[in-house]
Amino acid sequence: MAPILSYVSGPSLTRLWTTGDKTMQTRLTQNVRIFDTNNHNLMGTRTIVKRFTGNFFKSLAVQFPFLTELRVARNKFVDFFLPNEIRSLQQLQILDISGCDLPTLPHVLSQLTNLIELNASDNTFTHETLPDIIPSLTRLETLHVENCCLNILPPNTFSQLPHLTRLEANRNWFGNDALDNEISSARQLRVLNLSSSFLTTLPQTFSQLINLTDLDVSSNQFTNSTFLDEITSLIPLRRLIMSGCDLTTLPNSFSQLSSLTELNVSSNQFANGSLPSVITLLTQLSFLQANCCSLTTLPTTFSQLSSLTKLHISGNQFEDAALTPLISLFNLNHLKSVTLDFMDLKKSTLPRELHPYRANISGVDWENNVD
Repeated sequence: MAPILSYVSGPSLTRLWTTGDKTMQTRLTQNVRIFDTNNHNLMGTRTIVKRFTGNFFKSLAVQFPFLTELRVARNKFVDFFLPNEIRSLQQLQILDISGCDLPTLPHVLSQLTNLIELNASDNTFTHETLPDIIPSLTRLETLHVENCCLNILPPNTFSQLPHLTRLEANRNWFGNDALDNEISSARQLRVLNLSSSFLTTLPQTFSQLINLTDLDVSSNQFTNSTFLDEITSLIPLRRLIMSGCDLTTLPNSFSQLSSLTELNVSSNQFANGSLPSVITLLTQLSFLQANCCSLTTLPTTFSQLSSLTKLHISGNQFEDAALTPLISLFNLNHLKSVTLDFMDLKKSTLPRELHPYRANISGVDWENNVD
C-alpha cells in the first residue's frame, strides 16, 4: 500500500482521512509525500476555487509530516496572502503556488530549508519585481516566475542562489536594463527561458552563463543581430529556441554552437528565401524547426545535417525540386520525420525519390497525384 499512497490527490486524501479509520490515517501519515489540489479547470469545466487559511497548512503538517511536494495552483488564500503557517511543512521540497493572485511571498518561506523547486508563476507581484524573500531560498534549483509582470531583477538575487540551474521567467516585461549584470551572476544556470519578455538585445555579460545548455529567447523583438554574438559564445548549448525574433540571417560564428541538437528558428524571414547555410555546419543537430519562414528553397549543403532525425518546415513556399536535399538524408536512414503542413503539397510536386518515404512525411496529399 505504501507505494500507492505516496501520491493521492488532495481531495481524495481528504476523503480518506475523514473516514475516521485509524489504520488508514496511520498509513497516510507514514507514506504520503505529495499533496496536489491544483485547480486545473479542464475542458472549460467550472471548478470550485478553494480559499485556504493558515489552518490548512497546520493540518497538513500534522497529518502528513513527511510531505515533500505541495501543489495548490490556481486556488486562493484568505486576504490574498500566503499564510505564515506554511513554515510548518519543514520537509517540503517542491511548492507550486502559481496563479493564486499573490502580491508577494512571506519571509517565513526562508524557513523551508529543504525547498529546491518553487513555482510562483502567474502571480502579479507588487512593484513589478521579485519578492525579496527569493534570495533567501538558498537551496533552490528550479524557479518558475512566468507571467508575473516583472520588469526588475533586484541586485544580488542570483548570486545568493548558487544551486539554481533552471529559471523560467518568460512572459514578463523585462526590457534590456533588467537583465544587465544581474542575470550573469546565475552562473550555474543550465535552462533559461526569457521568451516574450520585450527584449531588444542581450547584455554583454550574457556570455558568462557558461553552463547554459537550454535557452529560449523566442518572441522578442531584437533590433539587430548583435544579440547573437552573446549566444554564439555559449558553446555548451544543446537546445536553442529563437522563433519570432525578426531574424534575417545568422552570423558565421553560429557554427561555434557545435553541441546544438535542437534548433527552432520558425517565424523569421530569412534573406533570399533560404535558411542560412551556417545551420548546415551544426552536424550534431537532430531536430530542426523552421516553420513559417517564407522559405522557397533549402541550402545546397543541407544534406550535411547527417544527424537530423526530425524536421519541421511547414507553412513555407517551396519551389519545385526545393526538397531534393532531403533525399540524401533519408538515404542515410537517420531522418525519421518531416512535417510539411499548410503548403498544399501533393505527391506529384515532390521528387519521385521521396515517394518511398511517405510514411515519414506528413502534410502531403499522397492520394492526389494531379498538379
